[in-house]
Amino acid sequence: MRAAAVLPTLLLVAALEPAICQTDGEKSSGSSQADTDKDKGSSFQIEFLGKDPSADWAKTVLKLMRTGDVPTSTLTLEKGQDPCNAVLQRLQFDKFHLGCSDGMKEVIRQLNPSLPSPSPIGQLVIYPDLPITKSVPWRAAFDSAIPEENDRLVKVRELWKGRKTGEKTAGSQRTLGFEGVAVELKVPTSPENYKWVEGVENFNKDIDRFETRAVAKETNPVAGPKFSNTPIDWAESCNAPPIPITAAPPYISLLNATDNPTCSAACSKPGNPSCPEIVLVDQAVDPHPDLISALRMPNTAPANNWCPFKKYDATKNHGTHLAGIMVSAGAATGFKGLAPNVSLDSQPITDPAIKKLLDSKANLAGLKIYVYAGKFKNDYSITTLETRRHKPPQVEDILASQGLWVVAAGQQESVIDIGRKTTDSPMNLGDQKNVVVVTACDDCYGSKAAIPDWANYSTEGLVTVAAPGGSGARQIPSTIDASSLGLAYGTSQSTALVAGLLAEMASCFPQRYVNGALLKQRLEAIAKPAPTEEMSSKVSAGVVDATFAYRDPDAQLLKLAGDTVKSAKNLWFCTDNIRLRSLADDEELEIGPIPVKRIRGIYKQIIGNQTGWRVKYQLKQGEPTSTSPLVKFMPDASWGPDKPFFYVDGSSDLPARPILVDEVETLIPGLAGGSIPPAYQGCK
Repeated sequence: MRAAAVLPTLLLVAALEPAICQTDGEKSSGSSQADTDKDKGSSFQIEFLGKDPSADWAKTVLKLMRTGDVPTSTLTLEKGQDPCNAVLQRLQFDKFHLGCSDGMKEVIRQLNPSLPSPSPIGQLVIYPDLPITKSVPWRAAFDSAIPEENDRLVKVRELWKGRKTGEKTAGSQRTLGFEGVAVELKVPTSPENYKWVEGVENFNKDIDRFETRAVAKETNPVAGPKFSNTPIDWAESCNAPPIPITAAPPYISLLNATDNPTCSAACSKPGNPSCPEIVLVDQAVDPHPDLISALRMPNTAPANNWCPFKKYDATKNHGTHLAGIMVSAGAATGFKGLAPNVSLDSQPITDPAIKKLLDSKANLAGLKIYVYAGKFKNDYSITTLETRRHKPPQVEDILASQGLWVVAAGQQESVIDIGRKTTDSPMNLGDQKNVVVVTACDDCYGSKAAIPDWANYSTEGLVTVAAPGGSGARQIPSTIDASSLGLAYGTSQSTALVAGLLAEMASCFPQRYVNGALLKQRLEAIAKPAPTEEMSSKVSAGVVDATFAYRDPDAQLLKLAGDTVKSAKNLWFCTDNIRLRSLADDEELEIGPIPVKRIRGIYKQIIGNQTGWRVKYQLKQGEPTSTSPLVKFMPDASWGPDKPFFYVDGSSDLPARPILVDEVETLIPGLAGGSIPPAYQGCK
């Protein structure tokens, strides 16, 4: 999120004014304009997402009455009315098909202790002035491949069937839509009232979210819009004539590749419903000629030459800079983006509007890749390890969506080791199945790769990957307005590179990457393991590398000693589990045996005078991929390293034969993983 001159934008979701990368001499707090106006909110919205909103409303009112002052009004009973039905009508319960619960009767009794029964015509009845103001669509997400989540899916389908509005399937992901209701509590959003109103919240583990939750309503919301030859090297050549007429190197050259793939051709024409879309929640993107195709806008006047660069203004150019890295067509005056054929939806919205954004995308075809390089406004304290998955309130909606969120780890003067109790969000969600957190790296593909001293990281595994982000001395060029390019660096730029790569991967295989969890799993598998233990402890999957990004995600990728990377249609392991011994202390890893069906990658590495492997694994379905320290393979009762490790069925350039583990330099199983037939003879 650090910007020195120009910031690229792919799909960025941020607050009113997103947290912007920092330039030399420019302070970046990681906050938004909304943070400076945090006391301007005038009310709370209390949402009821449970299976019986009428009963939940009553429970909430009773709690509020015990701990504070609830606004009340008075009605007069008319002919044919009883107190409960009259109150329901006044509170608009009847419009939402909600009845009179025992809890509602208790609320009326406590407010009217002397109310006669039956009550006569003309009787005055005091009631809480908390009418239902609107319906609240919400979603619950489940992975049916995980037994525990499938059990919850079955339970919620039955118990919430009266509130259900729809269901969507994407691979093993199941997303159920429901309708809740909301009331408005018109009290100032002061710290005291925050504490009071939070007391009514109720978490439900079946839907994995708060079924009763309080959300501070913002005043003055902002409306959305109407609608080694790398770019860094060429930026430096701008000051060393002769200057080329047009810029040439594509941004993929920053990710250890040379040119964009051809496999995304099917998504080169607008309107293909299966193709992905990048949703950038940040500042509005300016219509630079290299961006108008992705923005689905008409042609405009030609841009100026790419050199010299225009001065970057973080308050105006952040979103447009990220957009160039992701989707620039690179036609005449720019560098080609990582996903030039992917459509870009620019969304400069407030944090509370993220839920509305997700609702608008929920039933649309094609994978949505949300890019966010800011920090949510968060008035909530992280009191438990699970609080971060529910606060601020838009987090629950993000985790229940089927898209993929690519967010920046951020940076500031005091670098953060992001943990499960870190209040900064969404960068504290990197272990969730549809969130990728990106930090920056220096010398990313060399033996001295490291996280720069200005970039956030996580020793708790919450930062997923690192990617080039430039530096103060070597900044990344990109679009900054409708006619010019500028320079910037930071974790925002790293995030744009990763988001663009992911969008292009999804464009090549749109029928396979049907949800964010699958795309994240593949990114983690193909990332190059960090070359040092120090860097490996700060980023869970390693450094993003485009080398294998556009290969068939169901193919088994294999590089044997002295050979190039080959692919095999099928791969069968010769053992059910593997055991790993750390080369650092010669002890078996505490995780114990790893099922081979959970292996996501094996990479041979030489560090100093030690040779071993980094093994990527996912112990449980839905969990993030972890990377081991440098290890050797241990024998057990059924298998040893001197025996065949797996068997490949062969291809035109890869003979069918058993493979020993010592031969393996790189192994990346396909998304479907290897299979283990009983007593398979190929391993003998």
